[in-house]
Amino acid sequence: MNEYISLEESKVLSPEKDNSLVLIYELRKERIRRKFTQEELARKAGLSQSKLSKIENFTNIPRIDTLMKIADALDTKIILFK
Repeated sequence: MNEYISLEESKVLSPEKDNSLVLIYELRKERIRRKFTQEELARKAGLSQSKLSKIENFTNIPRIDTLMKIADALDTKIILFK
């Protein structure tokens, strides 16, 4: 299973992808608010710094389980609605 939605797939906007972009933006704001470096947060979330950088820069849109790992590392929660 691929951890990322491909860049080609992400060019087509959908509610799911739009929500992912909002989550990424909010998680990045929380990382900065808590004064974590990308390296610190990546290590805590079990990701590489380069992977976290690609996520924060919207180069790759990760699956929700990866976003939840980042949220857990920030001691915050993602609430999903159907």
